[in-house]
Amino acid sequence: MTDKKEIEAYLSIKAPESLKVRIETERERSRSKNLATVRSFYALAACLALVVIVFLFLPMNNTSLYFDGNKVTSKGLVLGEVPNTNARVMTLSTASSVNIPLEIKTDKKVKVSVTNGFLALPDSEIITQEIEIDKDTSLVWVAEGDFYLQEYNLIIEKEKELICYSISKDDKRNSIILSEK
Repeated sequence: MTDKKEIEAYLSIKAPESLKVRIETERERSRSKNLATVRSFYALAACLALVVIVFLFLPMNNTSLYFDGNKVTSKGLVLGEVPNTNARVMTLSTASSVNIPLEIKTDKKVKVSVTNGFLALPDSEIITQEIEIDKDTSLVWVAEGDFYLQEYNLIIEKEKELICYSISKDDKRNSIILSEK
């Protein structure tokens, strides 16, 4: 067993002051690194939460026009070809009115209007040049007259934005197209 003098001698051994300073410095660095890591993690988590909240509560007003299940873009969708080579084309080029089935996908209230012809809801007797909708809606654009002589526009008005679609002749494709202006 150790006696009291050995214990006192052991306890009286002093480490050099430079070693104590180095140990304390390393301990402080370790604490500050851990604290910085934790703070960074919390900041990242807060930013992620903010982004999620913004996307959940941000009012999205995605409004699009579809013809035959395809979204109408500035490139345009072919309604019919020129010259008359099939029944659909003949209808487009020779009829005094053409029914163009469309679908408007929206999640906000919008006003839809046409410059030539009128709009009709498929299972309704409502016929109008202007209609307000607030959900995905199928409708028929009844375009009247000659596609070569008149300008045909369908306008979707939402909040502070107008989206205009038109029927026109595309000489490159030798077609009548519906496109976003």
